[in-house]
Amino acid sequence: MWPRPPQRLSAPDQRQGGPPGQQALRTALERTPPELSADIIDKGIVLAGGGSQLRNLDQRLREETSIPVAHCEDPESAVVRGTGKMLTDMALLKKISIE
Repeated sequence: MWPRPPQRLSAPDQRQGGPPGQQALRTALERTPPELSADIIDKGIVLAGGGSQLRNLDQRLREETSIPVAHCEDPESAVVRGTGKMLTDMALLKKISIE
């Protein structure tokens, strides 16, 4: 397979500081409570799901945030397995629910 050319940002993305995924991560980190953000900064971000396999996503996020970024094992099914575990643990579901 031939390497793809580097992605070019659209004009709206350039004005807003990057692609929508990076903007979403930046917003999420800004809204994260300090005690959790300290853990994220220390331990890093683990990418899961099909989108986590986008070429150079980990590198771009690492450069953008200066936070360690890793890939989970079996990213395609990790989100499904995690959701299944959460749905079978009602105490956890109540703890993390957004009211």
